[in-house]
Amino acid sequence: MLITLSVTLVLVIFCVILHYEAMRVMRRTGDWLHRHDAWHRWHLSILICGLLVAHVLEVMLFGFAYCWLIAGNGYGAIVGSQSPGLAECTYFSFSNYSSLGYGDLVPSGPLRFMAGMEALTGLVLIGWTASFMYLQMRRIWERDQT
Repeated sequence: MLITLSVTLVLVIFCVILHYEAMRVMRRTGDWLHRHDAWHRWHLSILICGLLVAHVLEVMLFGFAYCWLIAGNGYGAIVGSQSPGLAECTYFSFSNYSSLGYGDLVPSGPLRFMAGMEALTGLVLIGWTASFMYLQMRRIWERDQT
């Protein structure tokens, strides 16, 4: 369990740092697009796609960690999986991160803690993205009013 806790803590820290850096890049991109009067749809589409890439990378980090822990002995398993390879682990990670939870794959053992923390982390980072995009949209709308 201590290994799973440690891996989860490292993953959460990496995801937060990755998300912060992605937002910094998207903020600079947004500033550049704002200064050059980019067409609003392109402006928002570029920002959303950039942040979606960040979310996918975060999901993949968790997916790799699931594969690594499953390959180890005694760290748990993903029940319902035919072969717990990277594709299955990434699918499971997407389901957790987005709090979708289809229920076709279920963690067992210490992986349950990591799965729960991934859902919480995904919720926070998706909320962070939503607030960032709101601020960007507000900025565009204010420019339109002047």
